[in-house]
Amino acid sequence: MEIKKEEIYAIKLTCGQEVVAKVTDITDEGYYLDAPLTIGQGQNGMEFLPVMFTAEFGKPGLLHYIGVALVLPCREDVKKAYNDSINPSEIVTTNKQIITG
Repeated sequence: MEIKKEEIYAIKLTCGQEVVAKVTDITDEGYYLDAPLTIGQGQNGMEFLPVMFTAEFGKPGLLHYIGVALVLPCREDVKKAYNDSINPSEIVTTNKQIITG
């Protein structure tokens, strides 16, 4: 399978962690990933979480080939959920009120 730039992939790391990210560049060292997310258990089932909580989100990062166990194309529903998670302009919020009385 050929890994293509600007495509979203499911990446299994050698440590066992699963990452979903867009591959923005491919070099001799590894894959440059944009907005890598991992899967976590949330209140409503599985949800996306940042791979690194202390990193500046949205900056490309290098994933060295030595850390990669498997790369596969993402399902369409996972691609949509990933895009919804990294694109805050499409997030719908509602006003919350505290009712006192």
